[in-house]
Amino acid sequence: MSVDAGNLVVPIFPLDNVLLVPGGILPLHIFEARYRSMVTDAVGGDRLIAMAVPLPGRSTEHEERPPVHPVCGLGLIVHHDPLDDGRSHIVLHGFSRIRILEEIESGRPYRLIRGRPTEDVVPDDVDLGARAKDLVRRLGDLADEDRERLLALPPGRLVDAILGPLDAPIQDKQRIHASDDVAWRLGELEALLDLLGGSRYRTEIPDDDPRVN
Repeated sequence: MSVDAGNLVVPIFPLDNVLLVPGGILPLHIFEARYRSMVTDAVGGDRLIAMAVPLPGRSTEHEERPPVHPVCGLGLIVHHDPLDDGRSHIVLHGFSRIRILEEIESGRPYRLIRGRPTEDVVPDDVDLGARAKDLVRRLGDLADEDRERLLALPPGRLVDAILGPLDAPIQDKQRIHASDDVAWRLGELEALLDLLGGSRYRTEIPDDDPRVN
């Protein structure tokens, strides 16, 4: 699915410690009433949901409507498994960043925003391919097929694919995710890996991940 360069009106789903990057796959268990309504409306419409990260010091655990970062991960519902009691399992496929232009009061129980999808900006005079591939070499515990899959991606998507499952503080990841400048994201990811002292790259979702609660 392609997203028009114009503005979109989409629901946002704020969630602590969860980042949806372009190309990422995010399974979610939907149980709160307001998000049941959100999913029902989305499935009956364009199937779009934006995953938002709360600002530093704010949390969905303690606030109904925490302020969020202005750049979110825009995802498409590619799987919807409704349960008899009203809950459901969904899977989002991330394909774009979206910058919030304004939050809209709609009378719905969930939050709606008007936003503009962004596109990667790649400098014409810089070859990022070698640096991007060097990032992959720094990831220790990777299966051969995962390594080959990463190496086949263009630099912007490769950075996103590493950033998404990286075991790092969510605010550091969000700061990198928010930029459409691929060269900048690459440099910041290199610096973050140096700071972490290792890759801490994971491909599996642990049992205590908030996405499965």
